[in-house]
Amino acid sequence: MTSTAFDMAIVPIEGFEHLSELPCKNKKRKHSMKRGLVKSTKGWGQTSLAIVCGLGVATGVQAIELGKGFDLELTLTALSDYRDTGISQTKGDPAIQAESIFQHESGAYVGIFSSSFDAGTNARREDLYYAGITIPFSEDVYFDTYIGRYEYQKDAYGDLNEYFAEIGAYGFQFGFTYDFDMRGHVPNNVNWSLGYNFVLPYETNVLVRYGYTDLKIDAFESGSGDTSRTFNDWEVKLSKEVLGVNLFASYIDTNLSKSECYSASGFDDICSATVVFGVSKTF
Repeated sequence: MTSTAFDMAIVPIEGFEHLSELPCKNKKRKHSMKRGLVKSTKGWGQTSLAIVCGLGVATGVQAIELGKGFDLELTLTALSDYRDTGISQTKGDPAIQAESIFQHESGAYVGIFSSSFDAGTNARREDLYYAGITIPFSEDVYFDTYIGRYEYQKDAYGDLNEYFAEIGAYGFQFGFTYDFDMRGHVPNNVNWSLGYNFVLPYETNVLVRYGYTDLKIDAFESGSGDTSRTFNDWEVKLSKEVLGVNLFASYIDTNLSKSECYSASGFDDICSATVVFGVSKTF
């Protein structure tokens, strides 16, 4: 980061007294593939929707103000399925998630995210520790980036690091995720995503997102024996706040066949189309 960008980051933009008022503050976007899919090398992918990025939509979320420009935000989420880049991280089962973000009005933040997890290993919980900064250039344009560490209880073999960056402008979001330092000789992998947020009547929010992931290894084998290392996923998410609680439903799918899904994960039903229902509350 250049000194100019850093100087911009630490000077609060006029009209935004707290980070909760910045144009984008929903951390834990979860666009990465992470480690759960490549069983061939091991034995065998937001978001909290309290606020929708780039929309300027008021959701009534009130962070806990700590003084001197700092505040704390806590979010609890329940999901019918935990999907990351279109792939289930809980074998299609429900998940409970919690996230805590300690943030400064300058845009700097640190956070902890924890979720139910089941990829067929001993791990039953996924934890992410991250630090980053959101730089707002206007009410409609921002840059957000973080670096984090994933850890899996009872399965340290799956631990990895992640770098994420996103540019948002007028409802559009362009994101890049890079996962690295994975064990078992698994190559570093990347994910690109493009999304658009817009508002329907009655303050209902819609997110349309398309993602491209490259595992850098031929992890997918089709029924005909062809192999590939990339796949696409897409999502249409509808969300609305009711009495301070965010309700959402997502249609999620990938272009992976059952054979390709099984060859990489050991399961043939975690990459298929599904509808995920969820509820979240931010304090």
